[in-house]
Amino acid sequence: LKGLNKYPYCGHYALMGKTEPGFQDVDYILNLFGGKVLEARRHY
Repeated sequence: LKGLNKYPYCGHYALMGKTEPGFQDVDYILNLFGGKVLEARRHY
């Protein structure tokens, strides 16, 4: 996943909070990994 940090137009960028989500429901996806944003990003 670290390589995805190089691609600002991928969904990973939005999930990590580096850009506006646009086409993704970031809250919904992160909730699949945990209740709090930081916890969910860590588990993702």
